[in-house]
Amino acid sequence: MLDLPPIPDFHERSWALFLDVDGTLLELAEHPDKVVVPEGLVSLLVRLKNSLGGALALISGRSLASLEALLGETGLDAAGCHGAELRIAGTVKTFAGADTLVPRVAERLARRADAIPLAMVEVKTHSVAFHYRPPALDPGQARQLAEQALAGDAARFRLLAGKNVVEILPSDAGKGRAIACFLDRSPYAGRIPVFIGDDVTDEEGFREINRRDGLSIRVGADGETAARYRATDVAAATAWLDRLVGAAAEREIKQVKR
Repeated sequence: MLDLPPIPDFHERSWALFLDVDGTLLELAEHPDKVVVPEGLVSLLVRLKNSLGGALALISGRSLASLEALLGETGLDAAGCHGAELRIAGTVKTFAGADTLVPRVAERLARRADAIPLAMVEVKTHSVAFHYRPPALDPGQARQLAEQALAGDAARFRLLAGKNVVEILPSDAGKGRAIACFLDRSPYAGRIPVFIGDDVTDEEGFREINRRDGLSIRVGADGETAARYRATDVAAATAWLDRLVGAAAEREIKQVKR
């Protein structure tokens, strides 16, 4: 795998940028509510969106409501709950045929996890996240508890393992599918896609990007990945994005001088 790719050429090609949030733009925290948004991050994202003609979307495991509470009303396109909900040009579309079952699954899981230290059941708009910490649970044990909580509803959901988390998602949700939905619509259609993520939950997105000959970038040095490039940490990924804005601004200056 290569280090971060060269900054894309804005003179010859059009690009679309997809960004995971936690672990990619934000340092991870023990609890999702405890993450810190660095000063200047939101303005960087808005500048990137404008530089790309609007072709920037956040692809997150958080719900759209959680993203808005975290970042404010940015006006950015986004996929929430791993693609169970999409916001494109201000319009929200959901792919969540199992919503009525989410509270029931969450309740079953909460009962099983109640006595486990540092375990937490996070109920999202269209999905459930089971957070755990070793050594109280290992990944296999956490997945087994999630499977037990699904009981007779397993056909309506899928399990996706991440960093100390098992996501219980609607069967038709996924980051790869979300990226594909964006790339079928303006202003993303026909552009070369770039996706930056940090977790096992982003691997479907990397594979979709690779299928379209785009740039797939994994943040962090750990774990096997389908991504073709790697950023060492959140700071390196953010610095690359900052350089991307600079390249776009340079292009605009040259166009004005012509």
